[in-house]
Amino acid sequence: MKTTIRILIIILMTVIALPARSQLLPGLERDQVMSYMAESYREFVLRVPPNVNELDFIKYEHVSGDMTLLVFMSEEGYCRFTRLMVDNYYIDEMVDRFNSDFKSSGDREWIARRGIEELSVTLQESEWMFTVEVRIKENEQ
Repeated sequence: MKTTIRILIIILMTVIALPARSQLLPGLERDQVMSYMAESYREFVLRVPPNVNELDFIKYEHVSGDMTLLVFMSEEGYCRFTRLMVDNYYIDEMVDRFNSDFKSSGDREWIARRGIEELSVTLQESEWMFTVEVRIKENEQ
């Protein structure tokens, strides 16, 4: 029984860690996003999104059914930002993960680094789920 619980905890922590890293996609080209997700995050399944006001985005759903990742693309074919929607059950683990992996920049806001680029990570909670949005950080002038 204890072995089963340990295995479940390890699987849960792996599932939680994956979206945190997979979200650092802003600035990548469409082909890079598709390759990266197919190679590194096989537990996210590519879905055909509905045509919502002609928005250009790529939709991935986690096999658990608890997470959906939307990758919004620019007209030039680059990821503008991502939105990860997750069941509220995982919020504490996700906040802990972000606090350990990224630099805090406010209440439920972080700065992530990818090479020389800074990305802003924002978490917004609603009644049933929370959303994590990642964008390339705008330089304040």
